[in-house]
Amino acid sequence: MPDSYKQISIDKYTVSHNLFPKASSIAGKVLFRNYISLYSSGSYVGYIGFWPDDPEDIFPKSKVETVSPFKFSLFYYFARYQDIIDTLRYEKPITVSISWDADNNIKSASIYTGTEPVGEQEGRGAPST
Repeated sequence: MPDSYKQISIDKYTVSHNLFPKASSIAGKVLFRNYISLYSSGSYVGYIGFWPDDPEDIFPKSKVETVSPFKFSLFYYFARYQDIIDTLRYEKPITVSISWDADNNIKSASIYTGTEPVGEQEGRGAPST
């Protein structure tokens, strides 16, 4: 069975920074997690979770949670947090594209912007010379 594919326009987001108590820690470590919830046309469509690059931690699988209505969970390492939050803050339009298998495991995902003019410098125009 071929993979399924969907593109979603993202127009709003929320950010949460979470600290989990030692009761839910792994190997006695306190767990820190960042989440960005994503919305399309006012409806929640999924979230991106950010995990530390720690061999003792369990890195979750990115999944399509439900197909109708479409909801997903993507996971990245913390190292990608700043890039992704900056893209959401400073760019538009934003689109998420997701490909998933028959078990709803995400095979590939992209977060990308629309086409921009060369030399735009985020709306400031090209520098004068």
